[in-house]
Amino acid sequence: MDFAHFAHSAGGGDASSGARLARSRRQLCRGQGAWRRLCSLCALVSLSKVRGRGTRVAEGRQDLLGFLTHRPDDARLPARNRRPFADPELQHDSCWFFKTAKPVVVPADPDQLFGGESQGTELLDPTCNDVAGYYARLVSWYTQGGFIDEFGVRHESGYHYRIPYWEVFNEIEAEHHFTPEQYATCYDAITGALHKVDPEMKFVGLALAFPEHDAEMIEYFLNPANHKPGTQLDMISYHFYAQPMPEETPDAWQYTFFDQADRLLAVVRYIEEIRKRLSPATRTTLDEIGSILPGTNSVKDPHIPPIYYSASGALYAYVYIETARLGIDVVGESQLMGFPSQYPDVTMIDWVTGRPNARFEVLRLLHDNFAVGDKMLHMNSVGRDIAAAAFQSAGDVKKLLVVNKRNRNITLQLPPEFAHGSVTTVDVTASVTRPVARAWNGTTMALPPFAVTVVVAEK
Repeated sequence: MDFAHFAHSAGGGDASSGARLARSRRQLCRGQGAWRRLCSLCALVSLSKVRGRGTRVAEGRQDLLGFLTHRPDDARLPARNRRPFADPELQHDSCWFFKTAKPVVVPADPDQLFGGESQGTELLDPTCNDVAGYYARLVSWYTQGGFIDEFGVRHESGYHYRIPYWEVFNEIEAEHHFTPEQYATCYDAITGALHKVDPEMKFVGLALAFPEHDAEMIEYFLNPANHKPGTQLDMISYHFYAQPMPEETPDAWQYTFFDQADRLLAVVRYIEEIRKRLSPATRTTLDEIGSILPGTNSVKDPHIPPIYYSASGALYAYVYIETARLGIDVVGESQLMGFPSQYPDVTMIDWVTGRPNARFEVLRLLHDNFAVGDKMLHMNSVGRDIAAAAFQSAGDVKKLLVVNKRNRNITLQLPPEFAHGSVTTVDVTASVTRPVARAWNGTTMALPPFAVTVVVAEK
C-alpha cells in the first residue's frame, strides 16, 4: 500500500546530456529520426496480497528517474531498505514497424508532440524480431551504458539504471489492434531479447484498455502453451477510467463513478478466475486507474471544478479498498501530469501552479498510512454511501480508511476503538490547503462530500 512515481520519459542533467539524449532518440530508431513524445508521469500503489501474502510496497520518489529503481522481492524489509517499484512506459509500439497506407511524417524536433504512432495493424516483420531488437537497444541505452547498433557502432549513454519490470506495449487492442496470436509472438520475442540484456528483469503483459471486451486475449495470453518454452509470464495489467456523460453534474458523478467501478470489480473477479486456472503464479497490476470528463481534452484552458478531483480521488480510494480485498498486487493512479498534451481531468497536479489536487492527496494519504505487514481486518457492511476498511499495522496500530461516495455530507458512527487518536481528511479543499493530521476524540464523524479519511486509533 505505497506508491512510487514512474516516468514515461527520462530527462535531467545539463544541456550536453540533453543533446546526447536527443541524438540517442534518433540512433535508437535505426537512423530514421523517428521518436514520439512519450507520456508524462503516473504514480503507482502496491496493494496487499490479503490472502496469506504480505503487502509489497515501495517508498515514494518524485524525480523523473524514479522509475529506474529496484523493487526487492522480500516484502518484509524495513522501511529504510524499501525502494521504489515502478514500471517504465517506454513501451508504445511505434508506427515505423508497421505497414501504413502512406509514409508517416515524424517531427524532426524530438520535443514536439506527435500523435500518429498508432497507425498500421500489420507488422513489417511478422516474427517481431525487428521490434525486439529495437527494445533491446533501448533498454541497453538506459541500463548497460549504451548499445551497439545494427551496423556494429557503439553509442554511449553513461546510464546504468536498474529497470525491474518492463510492460510490453500499451492498450494493445486499441493501438495497432493486435490479435492474441500477434501479441503473444511479440511478447515472446521482446521479453526474450530483454532477458538477454538483463536476466533479472520481469515483464508485464497485456495492458488492456477495455479488459471487459477481451476474454479471448486474456485466455490466450495466460495459457503457457501459447508461448515459447521459458517465456516469463510475471504479471498482467489492465486499465479503468470512469467516464460520465457530458451533461452529468457532481450529483450524477456520485453514482456513475462508483457504479462503473463496481462493474470493473466484476471484471477483475472474472479475470482472476482465468489467471488462477491458467497461470496462478502470474501477478496482476491495474496500472491505470482514473476518470475522464468528456470534452475537456480538446479545450486549451479547461476549467475543471475542484469537486471533480475530489470525486475522482474518492473513486481511486474505493478501487484501492475493494481490489485489496480481492488480493490484487498493484493498483496505479493515472497520472501525475497529463496536460497540456493529454487529459487535464486525469492529472494529479495543476499544470500551471504545480499544486497537488485531491487525486494526488488521496494517493499521498494512502502512501503515508499503510505499509508492509499491515493486515486487513474484518468489517461489517457500512451501507452503499460509504466504503471503509480497517487495518492493523505491524506495530499493532489500528487504522480506519473511510470513503464518502456521495456529493453530500454524511455522518458516520465510528467503532469504539477509534474514539481517540488522529484523523486526516482529503476533501474539496485539498487543492488549496494540504491535508494534515489532527487530534481526534469522539465516535461521531462528519464526512464532507467525496471525502477520503484515515483515522488512526490511539494505542
